[in-house]
Amino acid sequence: MRELEVRHLKQAVERTHRCFARLRKSVPVKEMHNGSVVWEGVVYVFDLTGHPGTTMAYAWSAPMGGGDKRQFFAVLHQGLVKSPADAVRAAIIDEQKNENDRSSPGRTDRANLSERDQNMSEGERGRHEAP
Repeated sequence: MRELEVRHLKQAVERTHRCFARLRKSVPVKEMHNGSVVWEGVVYVFDLTGHPGTTMAYAWSAPMGGGDKRQFFAVLHQGLVKSPADAVRAAIIDEQKNENDRSSPGRTDRANLSERDQNMSEGERGRHEAP
């Protein structure tokens, strides 16, 4: 399963960011908020070739809904994203922002985001679906 997931993550990075990706390592991440675990899993770090803005990206997957389908995340190492944990945090923030956009058309509620998180660009935090 790990080999298949890594291959899909590599494809997600390459398709999303239009460059070549090579697996460097995997890093366990546990993201906490107000004393609760909001995400825990393994983030894969990829070296990039051919990307104009960075040489590294972070990728992982998470289950979608109740089925076997997975959502793949591919976040660039740039701007405020300097680590696998930063990448997960940025994706969580982006997901919250997208949920707010859907519930209030034309309005983004950013009150719950820290100033650091509000200043992340869309390129720094991103949610990407599987290839």
